Parts: sequence; structure tokens; C-alpha cells
Amino acid sequence: MVLDNPVERAAPGNIPQLTLQSATIPYGIQLKITPFNGMRTDLTRTLIMGSAELATDLVDSLFGEYPMQYPLGRNRFNNSIQFDARFFLDTTVFSPEALAKMPTAEKMDLVQNGFGDYTHHDGIHNIPANAALENSMPRSHSRDIRSNIPGTQSHTHWVRYRYAGEEDFYPVVLEWDAHQFNQQANTIHLKYMLNGELQIRDMRTEGTPIGNNRFTFTFTDISVQEFWIEYTIGQESRTDYLDNFGDPMIMPHAWNFVSLPLNPVNKFHRFIFPNAITTTPYLFYQNGWQPPVDGMLQPGLGYFLKYNELIDRQFNGAYFNYISRTRFPVVLYSGPPGRGGWNGIGALSNIISIDRMSFDNYDNGDLADIEYTKANGVWAYRPNRGYVEVNALYPGKAYFIKVDKNSYLVLDGTTGPKTALELPATLKNRVAGFDKITVADASQNIANLYAANNVNVDNYQLPPLPPTEMFDVRFSKDNYATNYETSLVNMQGITYPVYINFTNPRANYSVVDPVSGEIYGTIKAGETSNVVINYSKSNSFKLVAEASNETFFVTVNQNPVTTNTAEVSFGIDNDADISLSIFNAIGVEVANINEVLGKGVHNRTFDVTNLPAGAYTIRLLANGELRIFMMNIVK
Repeated sequence: MVLDNPVERAAPGNIPQLTLQSATIPYGIQLKITPFNGMRTDLTRTLIMGSAELATDLVDSLFGEYPMQYPLGRNRFNNSIQFDARFFLDTTVFSPEALAKMPTAEKMDLVQNGFGDYTHHDGIHNIPANAALENSMPRSHSRDIRSNIPGTQSHTHWVRYRYAGEEDFYPVVLEWDAHQFNQQANTIHLKYMLNGELQIRDMRTEGTPIGNNRFTFTFTDISVQEFWIEYTIGQESRTDYLDNFGDPMIMPHAWNFVSLPLNPVNKFHRFIFPNAITTTPYLFYQNGWQPPVDGMLQPGLGYFLKYNELIDRQFNGAYFNYISRTRFPVVLYSGPPGRGGWNGIGALSNIISIDRMSFDNYDNGDLADIEYTKANGVWAYRPNRGYVEVNALYPGKAYFIKVDKNSYLVLDGTTGPKTALELPATLKNRVAGFDKITVADASQNIANLYAANNVNVDNYQLPPLPPTEMFDVRFSKDNYATNYETSLVNMQGITYPVYINFTNPRANYSVVDPVSGEIYGTIKAGETSNVVINYSKSNSFKLVAEASNETFFVTVNQNPVTTNTAEVSFGIDNDADISLSIFNAIGVEVANINEVLGKGVHNRTFDVTNLPAGAYTIRLLANGELRIFMMNIVK
């Protein structure tokens, strides 16, 4: 019984293999490649591709594959061949890390000359000892069988051909039978490069029909001596996508920053996101918002879409876990010299840490610095919250990153599972010790700004201002943090009244109308209060901050606390035996630190893993003086 052939059939009608003992070529999708415009059939090379349950991307002897010993143009006996064609291993589908972890480096070397085929039509596996024996046992000239598990990433079958003579052997004709495709196949595309441009043809419909569901495609340009067939078996259909914050991938009554969670057959935006009310998505490209070309979406890019009550929940397509310069290429632009450039990117079909992001050279230029990108943060857009820094990329969501050099994006999810990946526990707290100013409006939009004394805030820049109507709050220099000075705050997509909340700040603040000079309100250092703006024609306000002489204080660096630790910052104006305590809502002490400390600012971390969500009071007692700060824990 033959168990080691691909599921694709060599004849229409899905006839079981064992009834075709007279077949001259083993089962699979047959590709016939013939030079001289298809006239020299005596030079035709027959290649077999297909899919099977246990097959891999490498050499699988179980499926009749073996590594060719001699280069293209010479057969297995090292004899010269006038015209030759065979499958090669396309290593670009592997991440560098995946390549490094393959069992042996020599396994990669074994296929540097392409794949051979030693499967006879009756299932016998043997490599003929001589040419006469080979001719008596017909087989294909090259064989490449891959996994047929539905939902896996697309397979790339790479074919190269060459002619040994000096005369012009073009055009070269490729012939195939569409009946032989797996009926579960999502896509099967012929791809090749012509004059530096990628050409794509759907092999189900875009060849020249020659009858009986057979097609041909003719390569007329002598520069084309290789092509790829991208073959996707099956597709996933998912409805359970969540974002970094545990919310659904798409929120109703809001703008959403999204990407393709799967690679669909039809990439027109109305097919993928039919319930969006925007007439076209917004794509950020080379420092400007614009619609995608022809309305077609691409894996690896981010798009803004608006929804009402009815949202999209179900997505269909092929799973993909790698983006590179050759697989869903995404070019990142650095913008004006010395300033860096923001780019909207999409995620993979599986969750990855931002540590799985890297870059590849673009146009032989210098490589972007990944540490520069991380220093500027990876940003999601959260409806009703604006831009929020994150530590992971989630399927279906989009993000902004900043690069200092033009480069290709590389996202590597090949070493992680399809549903989760170990992620960093917390983000670096960039605003420890800063005053937090919370801006909230009548539509429950909320954003946080920060201020500090004599701090370099160059790396506290927000991504580009989102399209009009979308909620956003930032300082006029596009930062989310500023120094103690007079700063202009711009607001977009807000509903009045607007509330400006200060929680135990270290500076004295005034909130001022930038046009009339009207003072909306003032807050003294150490106070927890808010200022109300009922209306501002300019949708902006001046934040005037003056450093306070107050040196005795206590605050929580990130409040509310959403992780397992609370970072408490406090200052004392003299050496003291201090007591720092946390009390729950009914006055029970749940944590305490007693120390003798010197004058100055100090930081302590409390483990709040076992504390339930709720309101807590932090009390700092030193030299007989008391300071209190209200802390909220959210889980």
C-alpha cells in the first residue's frame, strides 16, 4: 500500500492512486517546463509539487525527495543536460533563528543543488544505478512536497531553469492542470520578477487555457530564469481576536487601528472589513495619511477604520508567522535626516514580543538601529485612550514604530506557538517621578500627560497625529511629557466639558486659555484636584508649571497600578526614620516599610500581587510629619 504520496491527484476526479498503476508520473501537481515556445517537447522537464500530512519544507525521503548532488544543468549521473529545471529550497521563508536551529548545517547544504525525485509511479523508492534503469522507471525530474495542515503558512516552491546551448531558447512555456490542485487550497499563485517588479498570476484562472482545465504561462523575457509558486493549503476562520488590553480586536463606535490577522485570498478592504463605515482605510505612508492603492490591504501594514455598533468579528485566510524583505515586504522610512520617521506596521497571526522585531537592509543602505526604535516605544492606538505604549504585537492590531534609517521590517513568530508567546512582564517605566496630568472629556476619553523638572524629553514623542475626529491629546511638540515650563496642550476629537486632573503633583500648575489668557484654574504642589474647561475654541490650553520648593512628598509612579508591583516615590527634606505604609479601604495596613534614610528622593517597590483591586491609601511618616497619597489597583 502506498502511503507516501501527496494528496493532490495526477488526474481529474480525485481518482484513488492505486487505480492508476499505468500512470507514468507519481501523484502530485505536475509542472511541465518546455523551452523554444513549448515546441521542443523532447527537452520538457516534469516537476512534481504537492502536500502531505507529515511533509516538511526540507528533504523528505518518505515522499521521494532527495538532494541533488550536481548543479543545475547536470543530471544525477553528472552528465550534461541541454535543458534542466528543478525545485530549490527557498531559505527566505525561514527566519535566521530558525535556520540556526535546524538539526545540522549540512542539511541545508544538501539541497543547494535542488531536489531530486526517486519515486517510481508504483511507489517504489530507489535511485537508479544507471540511465538505462532510470528510463525504465519513469519519474519526475524534481519533487517538492510540503505540509498539508490547513491554516499553516503559505508554502513557496522555488523553481530555477537553465539551457546549456548558446542559442535563444525563449519563450519558455510552463504548463499545469488546475484539476490537480488540492480542493482545500486557499491560494496558488505564480510569482516572478520582471525588470525589478514582482509579477503575480493566479494559477486557477490567469493562465492561457488549452483545454480540459489545463493552462500555460509563457516566459518571454530572457532575464527570467526562475519563478516561485506560493501554495496555501486551507484557511483559518477566527472570531476570538483580542488586543493588548484584553478588549476585542475591533471596538464599536470608535476608530480602530487594525491590520490583517490572516492572509486572505481577497485583499480588498471591503471584503475583509465589510462593516467599517469609513469609505476607505487610512494608511500612514512616508509622513502622511493616505488610502491604500486600489483599496487593497497588505499583511504587515496598519490601517485606521471607523465603526458604529456593527463590527467585524470573523476573519478568514492563511496563517502567517514571518514578515521579511521577501515575505510580505514592508519598507520603513526614516523621514527627514536626523529626525527619524514614524511607520504604521501590522502584526503576525500569532502574538509576539517586541523583542521578536528586527530590520533588514533596504536598497543597500545602513540598517536601522533597533535600540533607537525601542527607545521611542512601540505604540498601539486604544479607542477612547489614544496612543498607548505596548510590549507585544497582537494579531489584527496595528502599531507605530520609529526608525532612524530606511529598512525592511522583520517580524519573527516562527519560534512561538500560534496563540501565545512568553512576553516581557512589564514595560520600562519612562515616567517614574514625573507629575501625571490626566485629561478626560464628557465622552469618557482619557489620556495622560507628564511633566518633570530638567528632564530630556526627546524620546517622549507620540506617533503622528491620527486622522481628524480621532481622540488625541499631546503637547504642541508632539510629546506626551514636558519640563516644568509653559507648554501648549492640543486636544482633538474631544467632547466638552474637559477635566484636567492633577494627582499630588510636585510643581504648582495653572491651566490657561491660550487665546484670551483666562485662567481656568490653579493647582498647588501636593494637591489632588481638577480643573474644568467648559469650552475652548482652539481645542487647546496652556499648562504653566512652576517648580515647587516642596521636598516632602509621596506618590505612585504609575497610578492606577495595573501590574503586580507598585513603584512608590517619596521625598524627605531631612534625614529621618521613615514609615511607609499601605492601607486598604477599611483602614487595615496591608504593607509597611520602616527605614532610616537620608535627605532626598527615594523609590521603593511593593508587591501587590495578592492585593485585590480597589482604592488604597499610602502614608509617609517622617520626623512627625505625614503625607498621604491615594492609590488605585486595577486588575
